[in-house]
Amino acid sequence: MKQRNHFLDIAKGVAVLLVIITHFSWKESERLRYLFPFWVSMAVPIFMIVFGYANAASFEKKNIQTLHRAYAPDLLLRKFTRFTVPFAIAYVFNIIFHSILEEKLSLRAIIVYFFRGGVGEKGTYYYPVLLQLIFLFPVLYFIIKRYENGLLLCFIMNVVYELLARICMVNGKCYRLLSFRYLFLIAFGCYLYEYKGNKLKNKNWILFMTGTAFIIATDYLGYEPLTVTYWERTCVYAVLYFLPLFSFAMAHGKNLRCRFLEMLGQASYHVFFVQMLYYNYWENRVGAWMPNRACHLLVNILICVSVGIAYYYFETPVSRYVMKKLENVPVSEFRLYKVLFLKKSRQF
Repeated sequence: MKQRNHFLDIAKGVAVLLVIITHFSWKESERLRYLFPFWVSMAVPIFMIVFGYANAASFEKKNIQTLHRAYAPDLLLRKFTRFTVPFAIAYVFNIIFHSILEEKLSLRAIIVYFFRGGVGEKGTYYYPVLLQLIFLFPVLYFIIKRYENGLLLCFIMNVVYELLARICMVNGKCYRLLSFRYLFLIAFGCYLYEYKGNKLKNKNWILFMTGTAFIIATDYLGYEPLTVTYWERTCVYAVLYFLPLFSFAMAHGKNLRCRFLEMLGQASYHVFFVQMLYYNYWENRVGAWMPNRACHLLVNILICVSVGIAYYYFETPVSRYVMKKLENVPVSEFRLYKVLFLKKSRQF
């Protein structure tokens, strides 16, 4: 068995800390002064790159060679369960907090908000994006694996999506729930696993300078890009600056160890949901008791991290129990259900 990649855990640990930091009530002038576009804004891109890398490793481990196997019902169901169980528990608290502190929701609204990723504005896009990536990832994986210029193709696809979103005037609420804006980042994670970044070495400085120029132009010089409408700081052009840095860190950080960040990275999915609930309902209430903003931010980090890790240790046995039950269902039974369904459909 391959040894666990501790760098990925550390990267996720850093990313979730950046998510907690970016959701704090910063002024725009502060974000620019502290160069947030160059580091804090890269939180979600880190998650997406790691997602692509980890799933590419999983596909190789399971020897998945075809799209038919990649979309096997048993694999899809297990991935769906892994993402849904932690979110579903957090969503129960989401509804409880909203009903007590805001307003009661109808049954229809509760169902709709579930598939929207929750109620509120902070982080309520993550779950539906991950569900979409379950189905999008195999296509990206085989593009990278089978085509020499697959990464360039994925970049072009991402650019085309941004163009279509602008031309069709897709509203912000819809745009934030669609996974296509992360298409290039997921593909880059696959690329890192497949080629270890070797093919990019001669182009790293070009990517870095291009992304840097875009960030400076849009955030500090007032340039308004014609092809991007929403979330310019994490768009396909801005992240070009970060890709060589992540590739370099992964290549030279194989032996890097940090127990706290590794544990935080393993619990990052749970910490993300905790910070989502905290910032949507409790952050302002807690902030009213804080003597200054620095203390307020520190308390935010401590609450989200400690409660998130506790939630991880509480929820993990639940997910393992559900996954174990699913593992006892052989693939043949999934195929049997498919055959029976087809026979029934032919009768009608």
